[in-house]
Amino acid sequence: MKSSEANIKLELLNKVTESDIKLQKIKRQIIINTLISFIILSFIFSLVLTCYISSKLKYKHLDKEIFNILYSKNFLIYDEKNIPVAVGNNKNYQIYLSPEEISPYLKKEIVLLQDKSFYQTKGLNLSYLISNVLNLMHNKPIDKETISTKLVKSFPSECKNILNKKLFQIIYSLDLEHKFSKDQIITIYLNNISLKNTGKGLDENSKLYFGKFASELNQEESELFVLMLFGKGQLEKITPRDNISKYSYFIDYSIAEAKDLTHCSNLNGLKIYTKLNRKLQIKSEDVIKKRLTQISINNKQTQSAVLLTDTNSSSIITIIGGKDFIKGDFNRAYQSKRNIGSTFKPIIYLIALEKGLITPKTIFKDEPVEFMGNKQSWKPRNWDGKYLGNIDIQQSIALSRNTVAIKLASQIGVKELINKSRQLGITDKLPENLTISIGSASLTLKELTGIYSTFGREGLYINPHAVNKIQIGKIILTPNIQKKQVIEKAPTRELNKILSTTLDKEIVQDFNKQKIMVSGKTGTSDESKDLWFAGYNKDLTGIVWIGNDKNKPMNDIYSKSCAEIWADLAKNYYYSSLDSNKSRY
Repeated sequence: MKSSEANIKLELLNKVTESDIKLQKIKRQIIINTLISFIILSFIFSLVLTCYISSKLKYKHLDKEIFNILYSKNFLIYDEKNIPVAVGNNKNYQIYLSPEEISPYLKKEIVLLQDKSFYQTKGLNLSYLISNVLNLMHNKPIDKETISTKLVKSFPSECKNILNKKLFQIIYSLDLEHKFSKDQIITIYLNNISLKNTGKGLDENSKLYFGKFASELNQEESELFVLMLFGKGQLEKITPRDNISKYSYFIDYSIAEAKDLTHCSNLNGLKIYTKLNRKLQIKSEDVIKKRLTQISINNKQTQSAVLLTDTNSSSIITIIGGKDFIKGDFNRAYQSKRNIGSTFKPIIYLIALEKGLITPKTIFKDEPVEFMGNKQSWKPRNWDGKYLGNIDIQQSIALSRNTVAIKLASQIGVKELINKSRQLGITDKLPENLTISIGSASLTLKELTGIYSTFGREGLYINPHAVNKIQIGKIILTPNIQKKQVIEKAPTRELNKILSTTLDKEIVQDFNKQKIMVSGKTGTSDESKDLWFAGYNKDLTGIVWIGNDKNKPMNDIYSKSCAEIWADLAKNYYYSSLDSNKSRY
């Protein structure tokens, strides 16, 4: 009996235990299902909320709009990579630096001061977020934010309450991290903080306090610089070792072109797109300074100018208007008109090739000549005072024989020389006599670039221009680019071959090794007051000038110096900026 009762109790206990276990399993499953449902609903809600907010916010293409968002009231000038090179208003502009132009120490110090976890997070730091929520609950200020969030706070926002503002910042911080690299974000942030907090660009501040560019700052200087940017330290201003000239000649010219194109002196709100090659511009400045330092030993107050274009489009990619720059300074690349010397001669030979008057091997006699004018005779001489007798056209170009060029010009006629010059973009008054044949005309570097880039395009003239387009809201303005085949292709190719084979071997040897064809012509005005080199091929056209503003003769310097400058820049263009397949023909 007792045994039976015990068994019954045991069975009941087992049933209760089994029932409890089943109940616990059911409860556990309900909790799990509830959690899963909550997670899914939270995700869906977050997604819907994000999509809703994104649809309400106006910055949908942050990768394309960020600079216009930050500087909507300023004008922006962009380089070939669509990165701003200048931010300005009607009174002034500041240089905007690329990632490569900022010292790594400066980037490191800004991260240490502003956001130590910058490289470990993706725009949203949960520990910062929790800390900020707790601060808000206790009416304390928000003291922890990522660099991406701080950058987004500079965006104009219509959000009125703090929750909407925070959502705005979170969404765009995440978007910023998705569309830009860490290096790009830190670069944009540094540029923006410098402009916003000091009214000056990074380079201008760096020059002002340390006498060097921002790329040259060491660790100690970078630490002091960052503290200064946020008003946490004071630095004594110094006199910069030289003027801030980086890109300024190019920017000034682009501004002038933009004003002509828009017929407006107020450029605020405009986005101005150019093909500025930053590396080549900086290299050009360095080369010019070094060369002029050497030349100035025997020639005081010597100046130089350089203008380089992309031959295919005739877009200006580099402008150097002098050895130093003060904003608003005289730009010798397009404002100075100088005697062009023998750089005019290829026009004569080109017309003669077009007309079938010569081949590269046609013989002319290099001898004294005399031409009678209305009142007196003209007896032009060769630059070296020597006469070589019978020589072919190729030799006469290589040795720059004036008498041969003048004889050929007299056959062609001055009127036709002037007409061809007009077709090649020359609009100013030209000498209406044979002196035009040996470079008595005064032109700018920009005008010469137009001539020689036409040779590089096998006779297709395109006017040189810095501005490729201007955007005003949704309106896009493009420059009036003239395109016209002004010379037949065959004679132009023949001229290019001649001007390639007649170049100094020292100038072209490195290009020949790489199978890059280059052509060019030197030029010298009377008494070596002006020295020139015009070099070109299918990719690059460049004009280099050396002289002085007082138009005085120079000593112990020759046009080969201009050719050497051009060769240095052309090598940099190929080996640093372009792929190895360019212009191998």
